[in-house]
Amino acid sequence: MATRNITKLGIVMQDIAQGIGDITQKRNNVDYTVGQQDVRYPVINATDMQDLDVTVFTLARVYDTTCTRFVDYKYDAARSDGLASNTGPGVWVLIAPPIFVAGTAQLEDISDFINTQDFKQHGTQIFNVNTNKPLWATGNTDAAVWVDATGSTAHTPV
Repeated sequence: MATRNITKLGIVMQDIAQGIGDITQKRNNVDYTVGQQDVRYPVINATDMQDLDVTVFTLARVYDTTCTRFVDYKYDAARSDGLASNTGPGVWVLIAPPIFVAGTAQLEDISDFINTQDFKQHGTQIFNVNTNKPLWATGNTDAAVWVDATGSTAHTPV
């Protein structure tokens, strides 16, 4: 009877060489050139993202509480106009997403993910599927109103 040895390998985010370009890794005392991976670290809220070690993680994906919607952020050590990092000198900046869509009920519900700090930043654009109009956030707070192209308030989250 033949004997087989099976080794199961597991990988977690910390095992992935994150970034762009090649790096050298030592494996069994042999140097190998490997390509880094441009991946986003998944978190449930902006607070968790702000606590990420920015010497390791520079891209994050912030999910809503149902894990069905998300927004992406990139850490930028040179900027100051985003969500402050708790582990480095820079900020987390919202990566320009495709235009998001939402209905009037979502836009007027202050607790909806569309209106939370994790998603809404001053100037965030969204398309209202009920009115067929683009809208923009006037601020970074959950209660910041949504305005139309004329600057008139279209929806107030309550």
